[in-house]
Amino acid sequence: MNTTPGRVAPNPRGRQCGTCNSSLATDNTAKLCGRCRRTHADVLSKPPSGLARESFLTDEMRAAFNSQHMGRVIKAYRRHEVFLKLIGRSLTQEEFGRWFGLQQGSVSRIERGKPETNIDMLRTIAKGLHLPEDLLWFDFPGRNRADEALKDKAADGRTGVGSSSEFVWESPSAIAERASSFASATGETMIELVNTAITDVISRYESEGPKRLAAEALKIRTTVQHVLDGWIHPTRRDAVTRLAAQASALLGYMAVNAGKFNVATAYCTEGEALAAAANDTDLRIWVRGTRSFCAYYEKDYAAAAEIARAGIALNPSSPQVVRLRSNGEARALGKLGRRDEAGAAIDSGMRLLESLGTDTKILSPCISFSPYDYPRFAVNAATAWVPLGHLGHVVRYVTESDAAVEEADSAWSRVLTRLDMATAAILRNPPDLERAVLWGTAALRVSGASPVQSILQRAATLRRAATRWTKAPVVHDFVEAYEAWTKSTTP
Repeated sequence: MNTTPGRVAPNPRGRQCGTCNSSLATDNTAKLCGRCRRTHADVLSKPPSGLARESFLTDEMRAAFNSQHMGRVIKAYRRHEVFLKLIGRSLTQEEFGRWFGLQQGSVSRIERGKPETNIDMLRTIAKGLHLPEDLLWFDFPGRNRADEALKDKAADGRTGVGSSSEFVWESPSAIAERASSFASATGETMIELVNTAITDVISRYESEGPKRLAAEALKIRTTVQHVLDGWIHPTRRDAVTRLAAQASALLGYMAVNAGKFNVATAYCTEGEALAAAANDTDLRIWVRGTRSFCAYYEKDYAAAAEIARAGIALNPSSPQVVRLRSNGEARALGKLGRRDEAGAAIDSGMRLLESLGTDTKILSPCISFSPYDYPRFAVNAATAWVPLGHLGHVVRYVTESDAAVEEADSAWSRVLTRLDMATAAILRNPPDLERAVLWGTAALRVSGASPVQSILQRAATLRRAATRWTKAPVVHDFVEAYEAWTKSTTP
């Protein structure tokens, strides 16, 4: 065999790359060539994002989608031929779990257990894997494929008028707006319709957020103002004024979540004045709680505590005081480092909560006008202990509320509690860096593309707490994940 002087002819029987079968250099002791090693590392760090839609139309993937079982979709995805080409084998459960902060056992249970019904979990996995939305059996916030299909048909002139399945329903706020034109004649009907519209907005808030629902809340506020500006029977004026106060209060809360603090203060001022005119002290206290909430996220913790205390003074035995004790007073005092006072506020709120006998297993919506239940009180008590570095108290309250948080349609609460535990773990002495990074990274992964102000600020707090430990590899990885997350989110 002829060879060029000074060069070694390739040996067809030499060691070959386990993926592309190219010959390995004599000094390469690995099983893969350099290019395949880099590809291998990239694939294992995050799900591939450039897969064509056709990649998800294999027989196994189709069957998995048709089963409406995310566990089967995950299993088919792990075994997809794309991984055979990229890394020479199927993806393991452990490798898949790292993408979503899940242990191997959790992935196994999802694959083998009953179909996952937690919509937030389904959406998180689908988004993370870049699954085509038209192949899924559930919708994302702001999307309704059935409605979109109907609108497409209507545009083509193909909508069947007689088919109820093709009807697009009005929102309660739109119905209430139309009804306001005859409100003076049917006052009770108007009050009932607006109450329904407000309840509807509250129930959808944590899945759709202020960007989508502020417009509906404003429509309710404008509708009620139209009624207030007309003639109202004296016996109904307080009830209608109370609805106006509630609409302003909702807008104030939404403005805080959107980071519009001056707007929030204005809405709260209006809402409290209306609540006073309606002789509703409990609603006045609720609005004070939102003003305290606003000051807290403006980082004026002394003002947040004082506003909460002023609200409590309106009626210390009001059920709404539970909210002000934990969400307002205790959290602000924790930020100020006033450990004993924060603990006293939590204890006082707990005593009042026990005297009211509220439900201990259901997490009420964060924006609800109902008094705090125990899980909602507990997640705020946990937050109060975070800046004080008391991981034990944080874990205790999170653990006691965790079942209710997981059952509720409240992705925000799940993210916030994980961020709280992560921050407390890194602030304790000595710090628990492994758990801090585990909880923090998992929270960022499920926070969504447009997180509310509370998530943005708590994630930033965790990032600042991690500053002194960035030389630790595990913390360095979290910091990189945080920086990537901030670039990908739209407040």
